[in-house]
Amino acid sequence: MSFRSLFLLLMVTPVVVATGLLGWLSYRAAREVVDQDAIRAVEIVANAREQSLKFRLSRQRERAQGFLNLTRVRCVPMSERERTRCFRDALADFAFTETALGARLQLSHGEPLRVGTAAEDPAPLARLPPDQWVRFEPGQGFERVYELIVHSGDDLLGLRFGLGPINGIFLERYGLGMSGETFLVDPEGAFLTTPKYPGHGVESHPLDSRPIGLCLEGRDGEMAGVDYRGVQVIHAFRYIEEIGGGCIMAHIEQAEAFAPAYRLRTRVAQASAALVSLTVGLSFLFSRRLSRPVRNLTRTARALQAGDFDVAVPAEGPGELKTFATTFERMARSLQASTDERNQLLVRETEAREEAESQKALLRLIIEQSGEGLIMADTNGIVRLFNAAAERHHGATAAQASAPFDARPYKLFTVDGRALTREDAPLQRAVRGELVTNARWRVLRPDGQWRTLEGTASPLRQPDGTPVGAVLIAHDVTEQQQAEAERERLVRELKVERTRLVALAGLSRALAESRLSLESILDTTCRQLAEHVGDVCCWRMVSADGRLLEARMLYARDPELEASARHFLMQLPLHTQDEVPARALASGEPLLVSPRAPGIHDVFLAVPPKGSLELERWRPNGVALLPLRAPGRTLGLMVLYRFAPNPAYSEDDLVLFREVVDRTALAIENARLFQQEQQAVRIRDDLVAVVSHDLRNPISAISMSASVMLKREGLTDWQAKGLSRIYSAADRALRMIRDLLDSTQARVGGIPVSPRPLDLHGLARHVVEEVQLAHPERHILFQASGDAHGAWDADRMAQVITNLVGNAVQHSPADSAVRVESRGLEAEVQLSVHNQGTPIPAEELPTLFEPFRRGQGAGGTPGSVGLGLFITRRIVEAHGGVIEVRSRAGEGTVFQARFPRDRMPPPSAV
Repeated sequence: MSFRSLFLLLMVTPVVVATGLLGWLSYRAAREVVDQDAIRAVEIVANAREQSLKFRLSRQRERAQGFLNLTRVRCVPMSERERTRCFRDALADFAFTETALGARLQLSHGEPLRVGTAAEDPAPLARLPPDQWVRFEPGQGFERVYELIVHSGDDLLGLRFGLGPINGIFLERYGLGMSGETFLVDPEGAFLTTPKYPGHGVESHPLDSRPIGLCLEGRDGEMAGVDYRGVQVIHAFRYIEEIGGGCIMAHIEQAEAFAPAYRLRTRVAQASAALVSLTVGLSFLFSRRLSRPVRNLTRTARALQAGDFDVAVPAEGPGELKTFATTFERMARSLQASTDERNQLLVRETEAREEAESQKALLRLIIEQSGEGLIMADTNGIVRLFNAAAERHHGATAAQASAPFDARPYKLFTVDGRALTREDAPLQRAVRGELVTNARWRVLRPDGQWRTLEGTASPLRQPDGTPVGAVLIAHDVTEQQQAEAERERLVRELKVERTRLVALAGLSRALAESRLSLESILDTTCRQLAEHVGDVCCWRMVSADGRLLEARMLYARDPELEASARHFLMQLPLHTQDEVPARALASGEPLLVSPRAPGIHDVFLAVPPKGSLELERWRPNGVALLPLRAPGRTLGLMVLYRFAPNPAYSEDDLVLFREVVDRTALAIENARLFQQEQQAVRIRDDLVAVVSHDLRNPISAISMSASVMLKREGLTDWQAKGLSRIYSAADRALRMIRDLLDSTQARVGGIPVSPRPLDLHGLARHVVEEVQLAHPERHILFQASGDAHGAWDADRMAQVITNLVGNAVQHSPADSAVRVESRGLEAEVQLSVHNQGTPIPAEELPTLFEPFRRGQGAGGTPGSVGLGLFITRRIVEAHGGVIEVRSRAGEGTVFQARFPRDRMPPPSAV
């Protein structure tokens, strides 16, 4: 094979192999990334549907449980007949509010109650398994019904719902491309929600696929496989125990998910083919150019072999070929040049000897004047070099240092004070061939001074490896050691202070983030103490009989230590009458005790033999007892253990422990006050809701009766006046009850609104005319501009206008005008109500829209409980709008509400 052919083969083959290998590796890496992204996208969609479904069911379940508990409290005290009617009416109202298809109530005493539509073959109303919330009624197709069952004592409540709202959760296919879908199946594998691809026989038969089978076994996961159509897809499935074992399925077709990988494969193949073609062409050109100088040199070599030394040697081609050509030319001149070169070598040798003598003298000066101590010994350990710095370090001369080791006037010791033998000395160890680096030792000089030296000892060898001795280079670090000792002392003090600050900061932050419960506060305190202060923290609570300190929680900084201590120490009680615990509980102050103290040491003695073997490598060096108290009682002790090699607790730690005890006690008291306030608010809201609901019916009856009687003829003046007063008082009471019910509903879940097409100008004009009729002595001006059409709840908007205009009439002088303006803008409609009353104080503006807040000028206005502005703001916010107030002296007070035309906030979950 010719040089050109061989060169061409060597250039093309590696490039082709490397190009194919890199292209394949690039495609595989990109394909793995695409696969993982597709699986992750399906996984995210499945998780989102699972959270949405569970959230909706949990909210329905909470409302049903609250209804059952509240209804029992309200209806049970009644007589049997009134109780049955009370339960039936409440059940019908609740089923209507929840938009349930039907409801049934099974009381422990009394006959079952049922409202709405019932199942064709209803199953008995019974409790569901602990983790199941609903059950689906038998049926086929996509019009299935599920029943939510809750219980309180022996009473059971069942609510039947259609799948329409749940089906809406699974119609959203964001994140799954064009081919993906999500759906819900029941425990038999049949569709509950509408599939994206109907008509494959799935409406009447359960689905049969491996992913659904795995999910119905209670597993969650992602995998590739075929769907109910037989199409290759990527599955993500989530087991839903709350519906009795159904599954959420999400998938996307593999053809769509892996399309980027298929396109990448084509592009990689095209690029690889282009690169190979380019490489072959370039290799052919290079091989022709490089092979020409080789052919010329071959012809020249043959001429030289024949004895033609005058032949010209062409120097062309790469550097190696040029060098080869030049070598031919130098061969003829080599003999003459060799003599001249030998003479030059003799001259250089003489100059080198002179330079060596000069360097030797310079080295001697460096050794003597160096600040480092230099000591050299021969193979027998006899000192041959002992410079001036070494004499200063040891307080001895070079002659004294050459004496036998035991006869030298100075002595060598380890840093901890142990005498060094001849074999342990760094220089002698190096003589034996050992490299000693960064060694530190002490020297007792003849004058009684102690010096600390640090250095490195190295063996000395000839170039052939023969040992000739050792050299020690050392420097005096006495002052440095003293400075390091002082620095370590300061660092220890700084660490103690830093530990205290870090522990207090961590405890304060953790207590601030805790759930304001006693158990959470104690758990947070113990965990922070174990992490920042002690190796182990054990919380021991006083038992119910007051005799024992029972271990309730334990944390350790070291996970292995925590596992051993939790397994054995949590089972061993501590007695409150033991000397040390009793002293700590009685004083109420943190107490430092010895690990050998009675009652504390007994805990370790009582550990089983197997536990002792596991704990023996952790020797307790110190124990601290931190008593914790709540108002009126002692809770227990935080017991902190510190194990070797950490030092025992000191008096400095008591400052930290007192801070911890005080902050924990403050957190416990805050938690107690917070819980009392929450309970008071909950009782108030429940009372307002119950009383308002129960008063509405009788007062409505009074109002209707008074209205009917006023229409009779022949009434005397005093009778008509009395009935008018009754009707007016009943109407004010109904308004107050409506405000109380609206405020309760607003705080619980928001005021519901039903937007319909509406002209706000016309509604505002109508409401202003009604208020003007009620207050004929006042002057109310109305002005409208722009287009005010939009989608709002007419009744609720009328309530807003009535509250604002009535508020302006109430708080303004009788001879002043109230101005009402309705303006239609491009994206919203503005409603402004202006009055010339006394300005609202600046300190009242931030809380003006809060419930049960009334301005200073409100006085004893009949029919007002301080809820009008609060309800007004909630109605405005329910329409996606905002309300603001401005009040300044000389300008009056302006309430301005802005309502978007076509934007509504998402409905609140009640």
